[in-house]
Amino acid sequence: MAAKPSVNAVSFGTPPDPTKVQTYPGVARRYLPHEALTIYREKIYAERKAYQTPSGDKWFKEHRVKKREMERLEKQIKDFRESRREFARSLSLPSLLQKKAWVSPPDYSSGLSPKVSGPEGG
Repeated sequence: MAAKPSVNAVSFGTPPDPTKVQTYPGVARRYLPHEALTIYREKIYAERKAYQTPSGDKWFKEHRVKKREMERLEKQIKDFRESRREFARSLSLPSLLQKKAWVSPPDYSSGLSPKVSGPEGG
């Protein structure tokens, strides 16, 4: 007999108790509430301070320049695609018939020259 196919699965154990959620992310629950608040506040200040260094300022300045350049490039691409759509629309058959008079197939039964018909011709 052939073996039954097995299902690959991972068990991460039982989920944490929802009543014991951390009040402040990254701070263990073993601290008292006022201690946890102080620790959390100091972590937030340290993160803010890290952004206010000269290297952080330089990174943000370069990032803004790159972001502006990307937005400008995306706008150019969007404008190009829109102009291509408009160009394709202008080449469609109904618009060509409206812009130019077209010559109907010649009718040689009457012995006269072909007539021009269309919006401008009668």
